[in-house]
Amino acid sequence: MPARMKDLSRKHGFLHARATAQRKLIAPGEAPLSARIDPGPQVKVSLVSFPGARHFSTAFLREQLTSYLDEDLPGGGLLNTVDSQVTGEIMGGAPPGQKRELPRPQEQDPDRTYYEPTYQEAIKHIAELYQAAGFLAVRVDAPSLRMLDDAHATVSIAVVEGPRTLLHSVVLHGQEQLSTQELLISSGFVRGAPFSYLALEEARVRMQELYQERGYMFARIEPSVRFSEDRTRAEVSVQIVESFPVRVGDVLVQGAERTDQSFIESLVQLKRGDVFRPSKARESEHSVGALGAIAGVSVQLEEPDLPARVKRVLVVVSERSNQFLDFSAGLSTGQGARAGFDYGYRNLFGRGIGLNLRVQFAYQLLVREDLQPTFNSLLFSDRLERNISLGLLIPRTPYLGSTRINLDLFHVRDNETQFGLDKNGVTLAFTEPLGRFTLLEAVDLENNNVDVFEEKSLLELIESTTDPRLQRLLRVPEGNTTLVALRLSA
Repeated sequence: MPARMKDLSRKHGFLHARATAQRKLIAPGEAPLSARIDPGPQVKVSLVSFPGARHFSTAFLREQLTSYLDEDLPGGGLLNTVDSQVTGEIMGGAPPGQKRELPRPQEQDPDRTYYEPTYQEAIKHIAELYQAAGFLAVRVDAPSLRMLDDAHATVSIAVVEGPRTLLHSVVLHGQEQLSTQELLISSGFVRGAPFSYLALEEARVRMQELYQERGYMFARIEPSVRFSEDRTRAEVSVQIVESFPVRVGDVLVQGAERTDQSFIESLVQLKRGDVFRPSKARESEHSVGALGAIAGVSVQLEEPDLPARVKRVLVVVSERSNQFLDFSAGLSTGQGARAGFDYGYRNLFGRGIGLNLRVQFAYQLLVREDLQPTFNSLLFSDRLERNISLGLLIPRTPYLGSTRINLDLFHVRDNETQFGLDKNGVTLAFTEPLGRFTLLEAVDLENNNVDVFEEKSLLELIESTTDPRLQRLLRVPEGNTTLVALRLSA
């Protein structure tokens, strides 16, 4: 307990805090716990220096240190400690400037706080930056604290950069199926660039991914490096064992209990006899995962660590529940009593076809006195406002490939103070993914019936209102109107 109290104090800048805890038995099974802490003065760092640092500027290194201090220590970010005295004056209406009853909250600037664990983490990060810049033998010493007085100190972090290693040459051995130029371009190696083991590993991974994309799933890329005597130059030698291309045997679907397995197999872009390519596996995951009934999917080789020329592809899926049902209800002075439900079926016929039915009703109970006769004269079917929609989503068909089909039907009854609107419609839309673009083709058929309650024309009603929402609703002629719209967008 004392160690935790001292650590908390040091995070707030009290470097010399002392803490004790003790208990004294006063009765069987009962003992008071006494904790005492002596924080001492709060120490602020006046200066942080990096002697020996030449490649990176002191300002840059200080920024790296500050980012760690702001994240780990109190006082960082936008929020500061709340002053309870000021809060009480604002909320309680007390006159400002009265005698303080509570101590002022401790102010802290993380940038000027010395907390050794955070400094050590920042030093590790600085060393990694140097190594990525080619200083493989860099040494960043532990921080050295020098007290100027009881409340101020300086910190010195010595840096021994050592020689900077640059990439001198790269030699490839064993490549036959891929050209040297193609491999070097994919690796990202640049002659004269700073050499680091991290960059070497990233280059190895990129070359291996290139081989795997060509079907050589078990190709081995083994780089080695040789340095000059002064360690200013690095020569990389890459030994390549290409192995053999892997072809697809069977495609096995696992986890599909409610979805047609043959339908899932048709979405997988890896067929029997094809060369296995990771990009095709990712595209297959995207195609299967786009089904509303599928929560997650993985497409990979069976026993991926066991080399073989022909391997099965496993398609592992997790399914959502086929159906869902949501209810809602409410009461307000504006819309009256309202209720509705939303029902959906995600997997019709086991082929990922989605069906959604949404029904909402509202009945106006409180009507202005001047509108009461008009609303009372309406039939119940006209006074009952409603919004009913039925949607059908077909994510994929055998004849249209990846084209998605949406069929939506809707019925709306909306009552305003001066008119009622009945709307019925159907929309048929085709969505086609075309590489970077998506093409949408749709046809809309809509029937509108505007019923003006007052003895005035529709034109007079439009001219008398400035509400843009009502003007949009009244874009159709009075009475019964049928509209057809064709839409094309990319």
